[in-house]
Amino acid sequence: MLWARVLKQKYCTGRRASAINADHLPCSQVWTAMKRGREVFNKGSMWLVGRDSNQSFWFGNWIKGGPIRHWILGPLTCETELLEVKDMLTDSEEKESAVHPLRDCAQVRAVWLQLGVRYTNQAFWSSDLQEWLTMNRSRDSKAMYGKIHWSMLFSFAIWMIWKSRNQTVVSGKAQNPKLSAEIENLCTEFMYCASSPRSLMPRVVVACRWEKPPEGWIKLNTDGCSVGSTGLSGCGGVVRNSHGDWMSSTCWITVGDGKSLWCSLIIIDGFLNS
Repeated sequence: MLWARVLKQKYCTGRRASAINADHLPCSQVWTAMKRGREVFNKGSMWLVGRDSNQSFWFGNWIKGGPIRHWILGPLTCETELLEVKDMLTDSEEKESAVHPLRDCAQVRAVWLQLGVRYTNQAFWSSDLQEWLTMNRSRDSKAMYGKIHWSMLFSFAIWMIWKSRNQTVVSGKAQNPKLSAEIENLCTEFMYCASSPRSLMPRVVVACRWEKPPEGWIKLNTDGCSVGSTGLSGCGGVVRNSHGDWMSSTCWITVGDGKSLWCSLIIIDGFLNS
């Protein structure tokens, strides 16, 4: 762009670029103001990449919203971290963008069509990446597969498409011709395994505290733990009166049956025989 070339020739001279303390060199009011806004400028800037770009695919600032690595959790293999943009762009006749490998690639477009997206759905095919993700992950989006909500199907689809793309680029594995069917099957399996068929019960918060026994009574509280059901066990008990005052306590260590009922009986027997 012309304005970028003008600024580079005027302010990014060889002397300034090679200076040890470039920020201390004399400069005009315009350049001083530009340096003050450099941090904001960097946040909003991005590289325009082509097919032969050697920008880092994960860490390069080549898409809106910052590096892709900031959007995902979990580790990457050493080989995967070294991937460049040119390694991931395999189609030669289509415009490249961040949404291209997830939606606009010819092979991926066929998957979306098989999943029920229509050619005439301009909102789906023309929106940018951020708008596309937000729109299709929304719970207000239209359900397209009976009981399977579109937002759920869409999430599984982009994950499986991305996974298939990486396997093609990194491992040379051909894309599964039945990828859309695999997406539907995984989504259905998740729905029946992870989603409860019952209606959600209202959450009730119950306060738990020690309650005093009636006047003239005493209360014994016991607790215990064990290493397995037949290992070393420990148990203890505390006796309080109807005013909550401590009266007595004890603890035991035993070997054998570690069931809670057995531990409680030991405590009771100990108090009765003390």
